[in-house]
Amino acid sequence: VAGMLAPGAAQAITAEQFSQLTYQQVKGSGLANRCPTVESAGDSIPIKSGSRLINVCFEPKSFAVETEVDGGSKFVTTKLLTRQTYTLTAIVGDLSANPVTFKEEDGMDFAATTVKLPNGEYVPFLFSVKNLVAKGEGSAFKPGFTWGGEFEVPSYRTGGFLDPKGRGMYTGYDQAVALPALQADGKEGQEELFKET
Repeated sequence: VAGMLAPGAAQAITAEQFSQLTYQQVKGSGLANRCPTVESAGDSIPIKSGSRLINVCFEPKSFAVETEVDGGSKFVTTKLLTRQTYTLTAIVGDLSANPVTFKEEDGMDFAATTVKLPNGEYVPFLFSVKNLVAKGEGSAFKPGFTWGGEFEVPSYRTGGFLDPKGRGMYTGYDQAVALPALQADGKEGQEELFKET
């Protein structure tokens, strides 16, 4: 009975189909973390001067992590621990041809992600395409087209990160909270602490 009540597995969906769904239809279905598929007529999409890509979406199917093994290193498959929040979406940027070049400018371009290695070790990282400059040969997108490039990975500890004592850049306390009254008064508390040592 529980299997019949659970949402079905998310399938490929186009942006047009997705825009026709209500919140209740998307909630719990896994579709919110899916990138829409692209449908086109023909066997290539030519790139014109001054083009832009909008609503670009990156949905990884798996993550591999480089790890040390027996005197060397290799990429190992991992188990994704992050819930359905690792897709990068709404990415926009300029597109040019010869070679095909995409320069990412804005969007939800990084997501905190955690995977588990086969040995049980947890690996937190930021899945990112921030400031991506991707290049590929030619002047059109066609089946088998590949491209790649450089990107930035922002600090995993952003301004909202709080250390174990609750301190952070723009949230939390500005000092450790063990003896706040004696540390923050400017004079008398400091003298009392000095006498104790």
